[in-house]
Amino acid sequence: MPGKKSQKPHEPRGQRSHGYRPLQNRTHPTKEKSPKRPKAPAQVNVRTSCLGKCGAQFGITESAHEHDEPAEDPCRKNEFGGTDGARHVAGDKKNAGADGVTNNDGGRGPETQAANQVGPLCIVSQIVGHRTRNSEPTRGERVGQPTSSPLPHRGPVPKRNLKLRWFCVAFTGYHRSAMAPQNFMLSEFSWDERYRVTDVDDVLTPALVVYPEIIASNITQTLRLLDGNADRWRAHIKTAKLDYTVGMLVGRGVRTFKCATTLELLVACRSGAADVLLAYPVVGANARRVREIAEQFSQVRISVLVENEEQVQQWRAARVGIFLDINPGMDRTGVEQSDKGRAVRIVRAVREAGLEFRGLHYYDGQYGGLEERQRTAAAHGGYDRLLELVSEIRGSGGSVPEVITAGTPTFPCSLNYEGFRQGGFTHRVSPGTIVYCDATSLAQLPGEYGYAPAALVLSRVVSHPHDDIVTCDAGHKAVSADAGVPTCVVVGHPGLMPLSPSEEHLPLRSSHAPGRPPIGEVLYLLPRHVCPTVNNFDSALLVRNGQIASVEPVSARGREAPLLGSAAGSCAPLASVIHTS
Repeated sequence: MPGKKSQKPHEPRGQRSHGYRPLQNRTHPTKEKSPKRPKAPAQVNVRTSCLGKCGAQFGITESAHEHDEPAEDPCRKNEFGGTDGARHVAGDKKNAGADGVTNNDGGRGPETQAANQVGPLCIVSQIVGHRTRNSEPTRGERVGQPTSSPLPHRGPVPKRNLKLRWFCVAFTGYHRSAMAPQNFMLSEFSWDERYRVTDVDDVLTPALVVYPEIIASNITQTLRLLDGNADRWRAHIKTAKLDYTVGMLVGRGVRTFKCATTLELLVACRSGAADVLLAYPVVGANARRVREIAEQFSQVRISVLVENEEQVQQWRAARVGIFLDINPGMDRTGVEQSDKGRAVRIVRAVREAGLEFRGLHYYDGQYGGLEERQRTAAAHGGYDRLLELVSEIRGSGGSVPEVITAGTPTFPCSLNYEGFRQGGFTHRVSPGTIVYCDATSLAQLPGEYGYAPAALVLSRVVSHPHDDIVTCDAGHKAVSADAGVPTCVVVGHPGLMPLSPSEEHLPLRSSHAPGRPPIGEVLYLLPRHVCPTVNNFDSALLVRNGQIASVEPVSARGREAPLLGSAAGSCAPLASVIHTS
């Protein structure tokens, strides 16, 4: 209720069960001044980066004098400013494993490295482009090539003033693709009044905020790109996570989904999905849980992935369809794309097991760090080989009813590949990030698509530990660091550069110390990778026209309780046992 504070205590989160918590109501937050800062023009030089420890690289870098930094040491650890800058940077793609480094003290303490960081990392490029509502550069513009005429906007496009940061990353072994990718993200995002929460006094930060009108617009833009055919979109709900958001998709006619966990599967089924693929190679108790859900929701067409004949056998007599998972070069799961004989044998094994073969699953997320033209060429080359595999399976007497491709990075590549329109199968794309968008996807997708951020993290400034550092309360337990550093963009504050976070702290370097945000000021953060960021929160504030309309549970956050059936019932929490004895 407006003006009335909630008296309900905030309870700690326990183990996830199969039920949901009731919604809570909240009050409406204070007006703060719209952040306005002058924007310095991007100046670009080209230089050869460090050899030896950082590996040989060649990149584009921001002019050294902009932050009064020495240019002669391209291999320095603290690229973002003097000796106290961020020490780590992302690898080449989202959703391929954590490659950024966290649990750092903001650049003043000893360096720490993530366990799976397998090579030295070094930023060798900075801001190279600038983008506005009325002037959309081509990818060539961002690397110093001649520009082309801006493409016309179709549909509502938010007013935005964007810069793109390219990260050329020196690494060894992390990505085994033959193509060396570049990771890029927005470096700034201009303030838009639609994001203001008018009364933040009662908001505990950090807080996840979602904007339903912008979610609706992003859904509309996606359907427009799919010629209005919602059946072409097998939306991945790893991003949406909320019953509320999945319900919005269902309400617009999107009834086919994919997911990665049994909890996401359960949420999709409960939210009105008609067809859900669990796009993960589940085995053991996880596979038995999928069988349970398939029996519970017999009206939903549930499918799973396999990549070998042993996995096929575990699904005998189950109410599930089977997709063959193809490895397009990401090297995390699937049958090698070139191993057509093995693929044919597995499809035959599915039929012999009395199971329904649904088609091929092909996620080519490894191209997300490539410039648009390179990404399209690489993706289309993979699609050519994928169609060859379809022909091989058909030639062996099998059929391929459906082919699933493309997360958010290669969504445009799949849209303009003619072979899918004439393939004799149902082709579906499976982007999920585009529902909310983030600093990476907005850099990857063409501006004329009309996407805008629909989820931000509210944070408060809590400290001024140094003249040019401000710290807010959005560490990596709030804004995910899995895609690297910086973890986010501070909306409306181009002069604030996020440094390496620790668990609860996010230091920000201020390029204008006298104008740094005061302690207590609320900042709006656009995550670099929104999917795991949403997963960090139990609840989300639903904001309409600046007012908090409701508090929605992040229903598919985390995982289900770890024990099945009777095993779960026989294991009471130890505290309860002690209390009753």
